[in-house]
Amino acid sequence: MYRKFFTAIIMASLFITGCSKKDLEYYQSNIEDAESKVNECAADMKEAFASQNEEDLKSVMEDPECKNAEIAFRKYKSKRAKLAREEKRKEEERKKAEEEKIFKKEYGEQVVALKAMDFLTFSSLNKECLGQLFKTPTAKCQAYKDLNEDRKANEIKVLMGQYKDGELENFKAKKCSGLEFDALYCELSRVAVSQQQTDIVNNYLEKRDVLKEDFNACYREYQRLKKANKYNEMYAVNRTYKCSLVIKASQRLKIYNFNQPM
Repeated sequence: MYRKFFTAIIMASLFITGCSKKDLEYYQSNIEDAESKVNECAADMKEAFASQNEEDLKSVMEDPECKNAEIAFRKYKSKRAKLAREEKRKEEERKKAEEEKIFKKEYGEQVVALKAMDFLTFSSLNKECLGQLFKTPTAKCQAYKDLNEDRKANEIKVLMGQYKDGELENFKAKKCSGLEFDALYCELSRVAVSQQQTDIVNNYLEKRDVLKEDFNACYREYQRLKKANKYNEMYAVNRTYKCSLVIKASQRLKIYNFNQPM
């Protein structure tokens, strides 16, 4: 009878002891306890290292509660970190969307303002915006960058309409050297001269009767000077504005000089 009673006590003791162990599920539901246990196990391990007690060190390392607490707390921190990253990402996206909305509004206003500027005032923004070359441009400088080529192209058309015949070449000569040197208008006038001359040559090729008339006028002057033995003036005919373009057009037709009429 006593043996049965003693056995019952031992079994009950083992059952209570087993139930008192805190498993992974417990620590996952009680994170504060998990953190406390992790700190406790860390302190015990530190003490075991310091005392060089291998048994205590092994005991801590193999303690199931220490393992369960560490796993639960590590997963908890990982989950919190993931949630924090997600929250940060959402906040950054919200902030970026708001900044883009503000930028878009300001950009639209700047486009209107810059289109209304006269060309010289508009071009003066180049210096201001060059300072942002390696930075995210302001709405003003982005608008300047986006409009710049169109504004230049329009100014080239203005120059071509304002200066006819050889006047544009004279304008270019002034803006590309001397006291009136202007880097911007030197660049624009070079393009304008080239484009204007290309247009004239193409027009000659489309209207062959006009080309023939102008070619023969140059031919007659060339031959007149040749007969008068005025060779310097004769060769200069090729360099006059009108005759130089006439010869450019005639070369496309395989006529290379004024030795024969067209």
